Amino acid sequence: MASEEIRKGSWDPSRVLYALGRIGYSAAAAVLDIVDNAISNNATHAAVKFELINLSEGKPGRPRAIVNKILIADNGTGMDSEGLDNALTLGSSPDLYSPKSLSKFGMGLKSASASLGQRLTIVSRSQGSALAAVLDHEQVREKGEFIYLVRKASPDELAILDEVAAGGNGTLVIIDKIHKDSSESPAQIKRELSEQAGVVYYYALSGDASQGIQKVGLTLDGEEVQPRDPLYEAEAEKNGNLDDESEWTGLDVRYLQRRQAFQLDDTGSTFAHVTITQLPHPPSVADANVSSQAEARRKYDIGAGNYGFYVYRNGRLIEWASSLGGKIHQDQDLYAFRGRIEISDDADEVLNINVSKNRIILSDIASEQLNPIISEGVKKSRLAWGAAKRRMQQKLGESPHDDINSELNEIEELGSDSDKLDEEAAPAPERDELRERRERTTKENEASDAERERLKKDGQRVQYVSALDNNQLWQRAHDPDLGIIVRVNSLHRFVRDLIESLPENAALAKIIDVFSLASLEENIHWYIRHSLNNSWPRRS
Repeated sequence: MASEEIRKGSWDPSRVLYALGRIGYSAAAAVLDIVDNAISNNATHAAVKFELINLSEGKPGRPRAIVNKILIADNGTGMDSEGLDNALTLGSSPDLYSPKSLSKFGMGLKSASASLGQRLTIVSRSQGSALAAVLDHEQVREKGEFIYLVRKASPDELAILDEVAAGGNGTLVIIDKIHKDSSESPAQIKRELSEQAGVVYYYALSGDASQGIQKVGLTLDGEEVQPRDPLYEAEAEKNGNLDDESEWTGLDVRYLQRRQAFQLDDTGSTFAHVTITQLPHPPSVADANVSSQAEARRKYDIGAGNYGFYVYRNGRLIEWASSLGGKIHQDQDLYAFRGRIEISDDADEVLNINVSKNRIILSDIASEQLNPIISEGVKKSRLAWGAAKRRMQQKLGESPHDDINSELNEIEELGSDSDKLDEEAAPAPERDELRERRERTTKENEASDAERERLKKDGQRVQYVSALDNNQLWQRAHDPDLGIIVRVNSLHRFVRDLIESLPENAALAKIIDVFSLASLEENIHWYIRHSLNNSWPRRS
């Protein structure tokens, strides 16, 4: 052998595809990463649809709906044969990227689809010619080569594409052979998409001419997605700056920092922009009869996991409620703090954008410039929230049950959505039987008008009552539209001994609320499982 030689390395395409699918996408994030391609290719409309099947068909027990196929169609520029080859290349060429593209590494379509299922079909029409390319992971494993099939698009595929493209240019992405064991529930995926898409594509859905972004319409299973600004800047623009934290009423959105440029590198050639707002204080909103606490929390997404910085790259959200490396601490008094950082693709290298484009690492210069802005915003936000909270505590006495009820409400609504999708996926006779059982269960412990009103107005999923029959700890109430309500007996010894002996222990009160709902849910699911198996045992 010569003293040195160049050797060609080898790779296992199947293993690479498997690894790409494990980058760390949630199902919703993967779907939105594919929608990015539609926006980058000048689509004015994109549609996401889910095809569900019943995984439990022919088996005992309740039905279980799972995703069988995901379809994403758009009326963008479409692709010819060369474009399809580039789309399926691992690390596709950036030469075809448009200015301000949402793409970066040329891996998004392959990695996002691989995280969802084992077969990716791309149907695309450009200048009247319609082709389909199919990347099947099973075939790649069998052949040991990175191969895909290119063929004419089928009439059925074109019919789906034309629901959006109407005979013109466009692309349809189909993902099937879904990962059934690791896939999230359809209800969870749809809930995350409906909550996130309006924020992720806020600028595209609004059509922000100032950023050169074309307006796009997006539907999820036929429902139009509305743009949602996480900072509610339109309201802040109307209400002005938060100048005096102690005088803030807690009823409106205010600016903590109006949009300001800051430097990202030492050359002074790369900049970003930062904006910070303060959202309303829900108990103050309820006290002023503007809306209920639950409605205010829902409208402004006030709660754990939603406060911090929203980072937008080329007008597309890439980080949701980021702490920016610990600059925003976990603190309930910061629930109303909302920041936005806007960057363009020329900042990618400076900010070390990762492969899935969902995280930035601030440069030293950026941190130095942002630190005083963030510190001042955090201080003002905490002081304003604290002042509003103290006023309400003095006037009304806030309860730790308020916060946890908001979280339990979301959990119960998600469970209800999941049950409905399971029912829809069941065969007709079983579907009818499930609905009859649900109606019977509802009538057995029907919620009162007062209980319904407390749930609708204040979000009280767990409601404390003065007594229950036979001194039960908890009891189920049900409404066909609102779902389950839990009645907790405040005179039960378990509640009295724990809550009344430790009145300041907010965490303990929340634990009891969670325990009550969880126990009730488990009891209902036990009943349904056994009744569907026709065993009908009574539980002691």
